[in-house]
Amino acid sequence: MIRHNPNKLDVLGMSASLICAVHCAAIPLFFSFGSAYMADLLHHPVFEVGFLLIAIVVAVWSLGKSYLNHHQDRRPLIVGVIGVVLVTFGVVLHSWFITLPGGLVLALAHFWNLKLLKSCTCRLRTA
Repeated sequence: MIRHNPNKLDVLGMSASLICAVHCAAIPLFFSFGSAYMADLLHHPVFEVGFLLIAIVVAVWSLGKSYLNHHQDRRPLIVGVIGVVLVTFGVVLHSWFITLPGGLVLALAHFWNLKLLKSCTCRLRTA
């Protein structure tokens, strides 16, 4: 039995997804408090696409690697794909109420993947 170290990519993925969710929740708050400049800055396409690219790279690398080399459980991978699709639609449609749940779903996928890795009794594949 191999003891797996905590997957730092899942921790990064959860953190990035939660930061993305907080970012999406902050935009309407800034508008409601009258700080349109700050809301406009946070809603800039560079931030939006940057978060999206980071989420996709980390999710593919972390969830895919764990699925292929360790636990072979598709559920976190499927939940991760759903999260990435929601975040992508939210960014494309400029809709925080689609992106926010997408970020939370993606964080859940990373959390689930981390739990599976901690309880994994697999043999590490090197191929």
